[in-house]
Amino acid sequence: MRRVYSTESVGPAERLAFWNAIASRAIAPMSIEAMGAAPFRAELGRASLGRCELFSPRSTAASVRFDGAVRRRAGVRKRRMLLMLQCEGRSLAQLAGRDVELQPGDSVVIDAEAPYTIGFTEPTRVILASLEGDERRLAAMERVAGHRACGAIGAGALLSSFLRSTWAHLDDQLAEEGGGALSAALWDLAALAYGLPRSAVATGTRADDMRAQMQAFMEERLHDPALGAAMIARDFAVSRRYVQMLFSEIGFTPSAFILERRLERAAERLGQGEDCVTDVAFSLGFNDLSHFSRAFRRRLGVSPRAYRDAARRRAAT
Repeated sequence: MRRVYSTESVGPAERLAFWNAIASRAIAPMSIEAMGAAPFRAELGRASLGRCELFSPRSTAASVRFDGAVRRRAGVRKRRMLLMLQCEGRSLAQLAGRDVELQPGDSVVIDAEAPYTIGFTEPTRVILASLEGDERRLAAMERVAGHRACGAIGAGALLSSFLRSTWAHLDDQLAEEGGGALSAALWDLAALAYGLPRSAVATGTRADDMRAQMQAFMEERLHDPALGAAMIARDFAVSRRYVQMLFSEIGFTPSAFILERRLERAAERLGQGEDCVTDVAFSLGFNDLSHFSRAFRRRLGVSPRAYRDAARRRAAT
């Protein structure tokens, strides 16, 4: 059953205290402060999705802080991770030792037991998925806490679209009949967006650890046009076939994974509206500007220049 809580049910002077109580009871104990001069308003939607739970808070500008002091107690709170999708407005999150800026469509993984601060400097709406279940998958998700998935491209865009659509169409009947399947699909899309194993095989195996090391190797060398399966195989003293097998388990070839990461990085930089398109392309290992432009357009539907110019216009408004 979907439930909705709104500050419109109380007087203006009581809204912030009411919102703190509602959010802390529904999600986790937290401290929320209003930002700006506009009267504070907020609304929280809540629904179950199999073994997961979805929340959709909407509010005027505000800051949210969780100090990490609340810990699980036996039989009281299960281990969980949070996946936050920015739907409207922008935010700056400080968590897991990172500063993460989110544009509409972007998502970030939050450790529900670690401190975090999120600043929403303008009216905003997010969808928050509380992920519970297999401890091995939760442990894998914990490894990417504080990481952002770009919602403009690739698996990050699929994850964003799935969460938005699920929230928009979820009703009691669908939640009851398809909640388990939708929850499983959410896990798989999140795993794909963050480069995690999608199977229930325990994380921490040699293969998973090796793939994680290879992904870190790739991230450090995205600027190198020669980056590919052959280079990875040489560095890790394994065969190219083994490299290809490891990445097939997360739904990619090595070259497709590298291209996705390069395009995601390019979208992040051009989305700031500052960088030169040519500089971005060559700094991310593309040695052919035409190839970069075609690949970017295939993934995002617009040219790199148009994408950057749109970001500049948004920033100017």
